[in-house]
Amino acid sequence: MEEYIKEIEQIATKHTESQSDGYSQIMRICDVMREQQRFVTNNWIPVNLGLFPEDMEDVQVTFIGYNDHIPHCEDFAYRNDGDWYWSLDDSKVKVEITAWRRNCEPYKAE
Repeated sequence: MEEYIKEIEQIATKHTESQSDGYSQIMRICDVMREQQRFVTNNWIPVNLGLFPEDMEDVQVTFIGYNDHIPHCEDFAYRNDGDWYWSLDDSKVKVEITAWRRNCEPYKAE
């Protein structure tokens, strides 16, 4: 991701530096991308970034356990109209979801 951000900065410098407004907008976008990348590790996206999956998209979630109050990540959930629901039984999530990530592709032998 950092390589892409640097490439965008180089393009912006080369093509928009004389247009200070366009240049500064691109630089602000790069700063935001870097800031978001700092928080996204192992493809986990913290919900406090305000970035969410599409409605009805099953994703793996990290949540705070109801009884033990520690993070767990063995379940899947989806959002619908701003609320989280467990994929297993479509019941509304009643614990705090702290992060999510898209499902990975299964391994395919060549």
